[in-house]
Amino acid sequence: MLGCCGLSLACTLPLISGSGMGFWPVAGLMLVWGGANYGLYTAALALIGDRFQAEKLTAAIAALAAVYALAAIFGPIVTGGMMTVLGAQGLFGAVAVVYLAALCGGVWLFRPVEPRWQKEVR
Repeated sequence: MLGCCGLSLACTLPLISGSGMGFWPVAGLMLVWGGANYGLYTAALALIGDRFQAEKLTAAIAALAAVYALAAIFGPIVTGGMMTVLGAQGLFGAVAVVYLAALCGGVWLFRPVEPRWQKEVR
């Protein structure tokens, strides 16, 4: 999941600069970016299915759907504001900020932690 997020961020960054990339390089970049982006959703469903069962599985998938719905509501508002300030590159800038925040949050949440040693019961 972190790999898909990092790849999505890496594909977004060249588009922020608005460099004079040709059609085919941008098309190839968008192909990889789209695959990595939808890989995030697939990996999230796989993680949810691996960790939850029965009613908790239903609740977790409903929570994921609610997050996607909130993103669908607030995403265009934030992106439109960024485009007003930065022009066309604001779209990719807003998306890059989301990927960066998700990547940093994921690295922090999935960090290895020291095991807690429990006293043996005799």
